[in-house]
Amino acid sequence: MSIFKRVSNLFKSNAKPEQQVTAARTVANLKLQDIVTYDLEDYIVVGKIIYEDSGYEWTSYQLRGDERSLWLSYEVDDEVEIGIYETTKVKLEEPLKQKITVDGFVYELDEKGKSHIRAKEGQAGLPWGNRSTIGAMNLKMQNTSIFPLRNGAGT
Repeated sequence: MSIFKRVSNLFKSNAKPEQQVTAARTVANLKLQDIVTYDLEDYIVVGKIIYEDSGYEWTSYQLRGDERSLWLSYEVDDEVEIGIYETTKVKLEEPLKQKITVDGFVYELDEKGKSHIRAKEGQAGLPWGNRSTIGAMNLKMQNTSIFPLRNGAGT
């Protein structure tokens, strides 16, 4: 074997090519363009907003499907809370009422407050640093929350 061949072999790697490892996606680490399946329909993650209030953070992902858009919310409080929200044309005005009726369903105010948008990605549609009034209203049926309605209009 010639000297040139020996020298070139020194620079060749005998290691097998590395396989690209993709981290398992969970609701805690979704990325733009990921696919989320909900209620037998696929949605693309097109936006992400991280909210902050007094050091407490939570994340909302905007999901776009063929027929509608949804918001997927993820937060860790005393326990993990995950919610699917759909925007509504109903205007919620401050002060938020304790109960409202939408399409014959009665929603009860669950929590409210103000948050700061700490970060956003993609087509989330809200400006940086925006102070938002957040009101979470849940449909109550036999004292069980089954359908959330959330107002996140900037103020």
